[in-house]
Amino acid sequence: MTALLTLRQYNWIHELIGGMTGLRCSASHVIRLALDDLRERHWSPKNLEGALRRQVWRELESQRVQPAEETTLVDGAQRQSYRRTRIILTERQYVWTQAVVSAMAGLRGSASHVIRLALDDLRERHSSAKSLESALRRHIWRELEASPGPNSRTQPGRRERARGQGIRGPEHMAKRTGLVRVVLVEHHALVRAGLRASLDETTDLLVVGELSTGDAAVSFVDHQPTDVVLMELSMPGTDGIAAIRAIVEAHPEVKVVAFPTFSDRELVLAAVEAGAVSFLFKDAVPDELVTAIRAAARGESPVALRAALALLAARAGKEPLTSLTNREREVLTLVGRGFANKQIARRLGISEKTVKTHLGHTFQRIGVSDRTQAALWAERNGLLDGS
Repeated sequence: MTALLTLRQYNWIHELIGGMTGLRCSASHVIRLALDDLRERHWSPKNLEGALRRQVWRELESQRVQPAEETTLVDGAQRQSYRRTRIILTERQYVWTQAVVSAMAGLRGSASHVIRLALDDLRERHSSAKSLESALRRHIWRELEASPGPNSRTQPGRRERARGQGIRGPEHMAKRTGLVRVVLVEHHALVRAGLRASLDETTDLLVVGELSTGDAAVSFVDHQPTDVVLMELSMPGTDGIAAIRAIVEAHPEVKVVAFPTFSDRELVLAAVEAGAVSFLFKDAVPDELVTAIRAAARGESPVALRAALALLAARAGKEPLTSLTNREREVLTLVGRGFANKQIARRLGISEKTVKTHLGHTFQRIGVSDRTQAALWAERNGLLDGS
């Protein structure tokens, strides 16, 4: 594609390239690094949109308005302010950039605005030339390692291109390669693009569906093999809670990770009760997203779910004992009194394995993660009274 860079940015990039020794580098490398950094820094779409709007307004106020990219530069001053530059972006960067532009409302933006914002952001992040050169070298080596060659492994982007090479689609490919099939349910196109870009960087997660409503998610899972669903909770039509419940009831093998917009206790509680195995707030970083999906696919409850269980415990705290069975209450009481699992098993006439099972259920119901917290909970809720 062709991007319009400010003359200052154009000169800065070429000075940077000229200073690189021992490694071939181009303007595209610098811009790809800048876009990756921008996406990582502005994981929140609200923050990114705010930064992009400020960028556009700064350019308008300084009377450096770039023309539409499809038109020719006819103004001499504009020719001096901007330079056309041919660049190559990865597919995920191109899709993400276009999604950012399309999400802008009430202010005309272009891919060049996003690229110029990314370059300014990159320059501000690296105060020294040495730091920037190191980051650029790491970026180039990552791309070289991912590039297809006679002895190289398949690069992540190869999954998309494989569709036109005899493979019948992502579901068939996932079945053959053991990839985790992920469905993204989010009604904001920009957020979906960011999620997709992060997952496309992995080698074990394959996005098989991108949907904007709960109804579409339920229908998709009914007809397409799915392992994990990342579900937004507040959507038009069927909301995320109802969609989670419908999916889990019809397909208990499918794991759902809730994706709330903000830390709303009742919304998170409702998602967990509907069948979500975990949740992830939208201000999470990409690594947390990948970790949560992988954990859900393995049937694990990551750290985020413990926070949800703590919220459940807050509600259960109003009636602390009614959520526990008699046996769980007995086991918890003995834990509070300092008994070991083997001692509890002998005292109650059950196996040590059964004690561990009761403790696992109890920990989840009261929202704790270890024996010390459980003992404190038992004391606070009167289980040790009269001991």
